[in-house]
Amino acid sequence: MDTSADFLNELRKLQGSECWGVVAGEGAGSHVTLDLGLKIERARPLRNPKLPEALRHFKGEFGVFIRNCAWRLDADKIVCSWKTPNDNEGAMVCGLQSLVGQRVVAATATLPAYDLVIEFSGASKLHLFCDCFDSDRDGDNYSFHSANQVFVVGAGGVLTLESRRKP
Repeated sequence: MDTSADFLNELRKLQGSECWGVVAGEGAGSHVTLDLGLKIERARPLRNPKLPEALRHFKGEFGVFIRNCAWRLDADKIVCSWKTPNDNEGAMVCGLQSLVGQRVVAATATLPAYDLVIEFSGASKLHLFCDCFDSDRDGDNYSFHSANQVFVVGAGGVLTLESRRKP
């Protein structure tokens, strides 16, 4: 199976997974992490006291790490986006925290850039727009972590596959 087909297949496995962890806000800079699915115990707990207890001791069976691409969270209106101020009590953090407890209804990536849409049970949709073009200037768009693999959607929509390190 080629990397693209493997990525799309792994992405389908997100369906039914619960989002139980979100990291965003001042300490995360412009990055966002979602932990979904089963809780997998970490070999060593993280020491960051700003993280919730569950995220210090567990990581998700699946993870979405938004690096440098534009994104938007919608429900019946725009909830927040990559341009929303990321203060810890603000609209971005509160909006993204609303995903906790929701289950993934569908996850689809569209070519050629692997733009990603994750639909949640609470009628929320997270849209990732792969607008990073130059790797030196823009960096990577996002990465999707599955059981044993990490798919990185880099600049220009280049998809690469890495092995996932043990928790």
